[in-house]
Amino acid sequence: MNKEIWIKIVFSLVTICFFIFGVELCSFIILKVNDQYFISPSSSYTSYLNTKIFQGIDTNKCDMGLAETTYLDPYFGYQLNSETGCFGDSVNVLGTSQAKNVLPKDENAYTILVLGGSVADMFAHQSGKRSFLFEEYLNHNYLPPKGKYFKVTSAAIASGRQPMQLTKLSLYLHTFDAAISIEGFNEHFYLEYPNYFYEDPNQFTERIKVLTQKSNLNLRKKTASIMKNINDSFLGHSNTLYLILSSALLNINKNDIHTVSRLERTHHPLLKANEREFWIWNISLYKQALKSMQYLCEGHHKKCHTFIQPIAFINKNLTQNEIKILKSSKDWEAKDQYIKTYQKMIKEIMSLKSANITDLTDIFKKHQEDIYLDITHYLKTNEVTAERRGNTILIQKIARILAKKWNFKKRANQNESYPSTQD
Repeated sequence: MNKEIWIKIVFSLVTICFFIFGVELCSFIILKVNDQYFISPSSSYTSYLNTKIFQGIDTNKCDMGLAETTYLDPYFGYQLNSETGCFGDSVNVLGTSQAKNVLPKDENAYTILVLGGSVADMFAHQSGKRSFLFEEYLNHNYLPPKGKYFKVTSAAIASGRQPMQLTKLSLYLHTFDAAISIEGFNEHFYLEYPNYFYEDPNQFTERIKVLTQKSNLNLRKKTASIMKNINDSFLGHSNTLYLILSSALLNINKNDIHTVSRLERTHHPLLKANEREFWIWNISLYKQALKSMQYLCEGHHKKCHTFIQPIAFINKNLTQNEIKILKSSKDWEAKDQYIKTYQKMIKEIMSLKSANITDLTDIFKKHQEDIYLDITHYLKTNEVTAERRGNTILIQKIARILAKKWNFKKRANQNESYPSTQD
């Protein structure tokens, strides 16, 4: 091969490299301009596919995002979709991720219903090993006020927020003795302009029609599967590929309620409201939901307690590892807004002066170790047991609070065995 041919080959390769670099640079700029910040494609894939949340679940089929693993429900907002295979046979009659033996009520047990989002669900039971850590901790340390043992049932679900807790509480009231809700983070997103605390019924109905179409669901699954395969290869670092795939998903989701302007309504008290009026309206609805839960429990002689969940940016001296993790997500860019809105929300909630609401945002104040996996979820600290340190601390704290408020007596012999309550 003569020198001229080699020069042409080298020139062609250099041209291709410059072209790829140019396309990648353009994609980088477009992504940064569109999102007002930049996250690596790999981190974006991981976030969309819920990799951090699903990593503990015993399945190899979770190659899809939240939208693909749930179905819309007119009462609850959405429930888990067992057909995806992401949760195996652990999707129960409540439409959440837990063992199936939740109904009818076990008369030998003091049953506690857990409500809220993904943090509450992980609190109720440990992903992966499916061990019910909160239940085990209660049975190991306390005697129930009635019955032979504690039984914990989870009606919590990823991204769950009010009024889902209130709705589930009212529907399953006859199946439990007490209920707790761990919430606040998912709710705080819907408190400020231009969000509505409660979804619009008409748009929600349209969303159900769109997302329940078989062809639509299959297309979403295929796109998510492609994302997973790309993220597992060196192509997961390509800004261009991510831009193309995210644009494709946006097109698929164009009729999704989250991409429809929340102001496209003909009748609503907030239709022409300013930002202050939005806040007053939305926070009033949230406080109303919390009070309604308390009234509901009191009227039916049930014990209920709400816990405002901690977040990474408030009352935690973050480690270098935690900072590194948080800086790789869009949450870090919005840190100041998170703190402002969350503290503002807590102030309003605690103004209710309810003995049945506890602010847990200072729970990790004295902890110097790694706790957070992201702004709300906890790092897995033991691969064998799937334990998450933050979850363990939360379980111990809540158990102590409930023991004091609900008169749980300390178990004299903590090595004493107790009946197994799960399948």
